[in-house]
Amino acid sequence: GTLSGSLQPFQQFRYLDVFAQAGVAAGDRSNVRAEFTNLTAANKKLIGFCTVQENTTFSADFRIAKSYGGTPQNAFVQGGNAFGTTALLGTTDDQPLEIHVGGGRVQRIEAHANAPSFIAGNAANTGNGNGAVTIAGGGTAGPCLFGPCRNEGTGNFATVGGGRGNLAAASATVAGGEQNRATGTLATSSGGFANLASGYSSTVGGGLSNQATGFYSVVPGGSQNVAQGSYSVGLGHDAIAVHASSFVWNGWSSGSAASFRNNAFQVHGESGLDIEYGTRRVDGGGTSWVFIGAGFAGQAIATSTGAFLSTGGQWTNSSDRNRKTALVAVDPSTILHKVSALPITSWQYVDEPPSLRHIGPMAQDFHHAFAVGGDPTAIGTADADGVALAAIQGLHRLVVDKDAKIEALSARVAQLEVVHERLLALQTRLQALDSRAVPSTLHAAP
Repeated sequence: GTLSGSLQPFQQFRYLDVFAQAGVAAGDRSNVRAEFTNLTAANKKLIGFCTVQENTTFSADFRIAKSYGGTPQNAFVQGGNAFGTTALLGTTDDQPLEIHVGGGRVQRIEAHANAPSFIAGNAANTGNGNGAVTIAGGGTAGPCLFGPCRNEGTGNFATVGGGRGNLAAASATVAGGEQNRATGTLATSSGGFANLASGYSSTVGGGLSNQATGFYSVVPGGSQNVAQGSYSVGLGHDAIAVHASSFVWNGWSSGSAASFRNNAFQVHGESGLDIEYGTRRVDGGGTSWVFIGAGFAGQAIATSTGAFLSTGGQWTNSSDRNRKTALVAVDPSTILHKVSALPITSWQYVDEPPSLRHIGPMAQDFHHAFAVGGDPTAIGTADADGVALAAIQGLHRLVVDKDAKIEALSARVAQLEVVHERLLALQTRLQALDSRAVPSTLHAAP
C-alpha cells in the first residue's frame, strides 16, 4: 500500500500501525520493506524506521523524519567534513544567518548593501540594521547603570570588541570595557568604564568617565579627564584641556587643572616635574636631570649641574672648585682696559615690542675681547660676572695706586705747609723787629 504526507524540515511523524494505515491485509507480513519516493527533485531526503510492537498481529510503529540541508554528501556533520572544495554554509536570500548554542543565539550575520554585519555575543546585541557592523561579543540583557547593557552599533562600519553596554557610531570603535561610547565619526574608546569619544577621530584609551570631545582629541586614561579642544590631550585626573592643541596633565591630589591658552603644555603636580636624561641609572633615572618643584629646599628649578633658580627668584650658577680645572690667573688691569674699550649700547631683541629695551655688549664683541664661552653669539652669566669682577679688581688696583700717590703728595704738601708756616712765622718776627728799631737823628745846635 501507499501512504502520502508532507513534512517540514526537522519535522517527525508517527504511524501507529503502518500496515493498517497502508491497507495491507492480514497474513504473512514477512519480507516487508518501506520505500520512499521524492515527489520532486527539490524535495529533501526522508529518514524512516519502524519497530514491531507486539507478536500477535505484528502491527508496526513506523516513524518518519525529514532531514534539512543539501544532499547528504554535502551536509555538515558532527566531527567535520572533507568536501574536497570550499565549504559553503549560509543562506541564498537576504535573510540573516544565526548560530545558536545552548538554546540561545550567539552569532548573527546580517546581509547589507555595504557589507555584512557580524553580531556575536548576547542576543540583545544589535547593529540596528546598519552594514559592516562588527560586534565581537559581550553584552547582557537588561539595563546597566547609564543605559542598556547590550552592545550596539549605531552606524555603518561600527565596531564593538566586547564588554557590555558599549556603543559605537559610524566608523567608530569601542574595544571593550563597560558602558563606553564612541559617538564621533572614526572615534575610538579602547576600554574602561563610562568613557566618551565624541569628537571626530577622537580617542579615549581607557580609565573612568573620561571624555574626548574635540576634533582629534585624546585622553589616554585616568579618570574624569576632558580633552575638549581640537588636538588637545588631557590625562591624570580632572585634567581639562579646553583650548586647541593644549596638553594638560593633572597630578594634584585634589581639584581639577584646566588649560589657560592655545598651544600650551601644562603639567600640574604637588611634587613638581622631573626630567631625566643621559646615561640610565640602576634606579631608572638618568645621570643628568632638571627638576622643577619643591624637591630641593630653596630651589624652584634644580639641575644636575649644580646651577639652580632659587625660590626667591635668583638664578645661581654652579661655581664649585671641585667642578673646575685648568685654572689660569688673569690680569685685572688688562681686563679693565678691555672692558673700557668694549662697546656698550642700548638695544632691544628682534621679537620684543619697541617699548622694551636692554643695555649691554654684543656677544661677538665680548667673545672677541675675552675669548670665553663656547658660543660666539651668546654671553654666559658666569663669564659676564667674572669679567665684571676682574674689571672691578683692576679698577681697585688703579684706585689703590692713585690713593698711594695722592697720599705721598699729601705728605709732601703737609711738609711744605709746615715750612710755609715757619716762613710766615719768621716773616712775622722780622716785621716785629723792624717796627721796634729807633732811627738815628742828627740835631744842629741852635
